[in-house]
Amino acid sequence: MGSFNNMFYLRILFFCAVSFFSFQSFASDLQTIDSLLKASAAVQYDQKEMAISYVNQAKELAKRMEDPRLNARINNQEGTVYYISGEYELALRRYLLAYEFAVQAEAVIEKEIALNGRGLVLMVEGEYEVAKGIFEECLAINHSLNDSVRLAKNHFNLGILQNESGDLELSMNHLNAASDYLTNFPNKHLNLMVNNRTAKVYHEMGDLDKASEKYIMVLQDSLTLSNWEKTFALTGLAQLKFEDESIDEALALGKAAYGTAVI
Repeated sequence: MGSFNNMFYLRILFFCAVSFFSFQSFASDLQTIDSLLKASAAVQYDQKEMAISYVNQAKELAKRMEDPRLNARINNQEGTVYYISGEYELALRRYLLAYEFAVQAEAVIEKEIALNGRGLVLMVEGEYEVAKGIFEECLAINHSLNDSVRLAKNHFNLGILQNESGDLELSMNHLNAASDYLTNFPNKHLNLMVNNRTAKVYHEMGDLDKASEKYIMVLQDSLTLSNWEKTFALTGLAQLKFEDESIDEALALGKAAYGTAVI
């Protein structure tokens, strides 16, 4: 009987040890995945291949976890990288898959990110009314979450949509709202995106001084400036100088924009 009890206790100890180390491994993998996705987001504007490589590493680690929330997050990040690089069909596939996982996990934030991504792709394809409805749905979600940065992103996207649709006043209203929501987040890269688009809208409104001011603000940000935003601002300034008939300055800015774009 004693040997039976000893064997029984040994089995329990073995089971507990295996469970403990499995949990430790699981927690470690989750931490690694989180770091990989953050690393992907950090280089998504300038280094697409590296950003995708980080996502693929996260995918491999997540395979054995069967965690729909985690899979939603991974697919959202992959969709974002493809969207930024202009691969819209691939981006849409990832966002749709992320949405399915998010619904399965009842993950509201990942659901909103997937919806927003789908709206971005539809906007690029010229489906403005459908995209507008999606962005407004995202606004409602983020109002309920009281998420200022996500609300800023939603207003920014609506600002782009109205700009592309030709309603400059409404576009500016949304861009100003985005800027207001970012007041307490001065180091967010989104500030540069909002300022660049605001400059473009000012340009189209005919206010060249304010447009120039916003582009210069973008270029003076040494902390969060990406090559993409730098190229956008330099190109915008080159257009302003060209219209002002400052041809030499326009050419110099154009060359600088091209040099940044091909880095």
